Amino acid sequence: MATRYVVIGGGILGTACAYWISCMKKTGDMVELIEKSELSSGASAAPRAHYSLYERLSPWHMGLARESGKIYESLLQSGFKRSGGTILIENKVQREQVHNFISKCAAADLQVDFLDQRQMKQIQPILSDSPVLGALYLKEEGQIDPFKAVLTFAELASAKGAKIRLGQKVKGFQMGNREITAVITEKETVPADVVINAAGSWSGSISEMAGVRIPVRNHKGMAMVSVPTPLKIYGSVIGGDVLNPGQGDKGKFRVSLGLNHMENGSILISQARMEEKVENSRNVLLKEPVLVSRRLLASVPGLKDLQILRCWSAPTPFCEDGMPIYGWSEKCLNLFHLCSFPGALSTAPSVARKAADEMINGKKWKISGCSPDRR
Repeated sequence: MATRYVVIGGGILGTACAYWISCMKKTGDMVELIEKSELSSGASAAPRAHYSLYERLSPWHMGLARESGKIYESLLQSGFKRSGGTILIENKVQREQVHNFISKCAAADLQVDFLDQRQMKQIQPILSDSPVLGALYLKEEGQIDPFKAVLTFAELASAKGAKIRLGQKVKGFQMGNREITAVITEKETVPADVVINAAGSWSGSISEMAGVRIPVRNHKGMAMVSVPTPLKIYGSVIGGDVLNPGQGDKGKFRVSLGLNHMENGSILISQARMEEKVENSRNVLLKEPVLVSRRLLASVPGLKDLQILRCWSAPTPFCEDGMPIYGWSEKCLNLFHLCSFPGALSTAPSVARKAADEMINGKKWKISGCSPDRR
């Protein structure tokens, strides 16, 4: 008997999951993806285009990121490159944390090189007039174009028979015996045997429609992009906040620094982040780009004449315990959760493959603390 898989969410986790299910499904099985707006219109539109390993030092997290890098290299013809990453040491407090940071990275088999000011400016000439004290260089870091990544997975899934339904907001479910029998959208009712909740910041609302409450909350992230410029940034440039967490806090705002020079010549700048109760808020407040710009120019004054093309914001999900939400719920037996992975862009291909393998082949991923039913 054929199985009908319905993925809710057109971001990086949803499209990657639709692709892997399409690769592994049995003959006759059907795969559909439902997205309320356009592809990559939610949390996947908010990231800083950074393929990050230093933020994933736990063994389970590092493994996912490294596997995902290999998948990106094999599937993306463009939009992914291992370009290296530079973490700025912006003050003495951060300088005192360098040894501890390098030790933690070494324990995860991640090489980090300390750069003094001269070495830093050789690698990143844009920092020639920067007041920062030095930098850390991580050669395994990289860059991802989130839009190309999402579109590639969607196209690959479609090529294997998956149906992509855009502009269809989920309004509810038809239920029976603690299972979803159909997904109800604004336009139609879609029969389902297995439903995958990969709806990002909307995952909480989706789960509640099935009687499941998951411990997800939302941030709102803001980023901006410049017009194409001849100025060069090599690899990712990250502020030293990672060495001294909390430094970028401005009330309920957290202002960090992330720079990536994209393939078209534009510089992607991020980010201001704030806790946001309204899950679909996309408003950019004036103080957000102002705070990000001040943060940028304090460490990279060489970009003072950079022309900004546009700013945007998007909601991004998180859990208070720092763990993702993954797997089946006892309250709705055929609803699989796949959301709130920290920095999902760096791990989504591997996470989605594990999820598809579990749903189709019963190969359970052995990870604790991720249940959707936890409190």
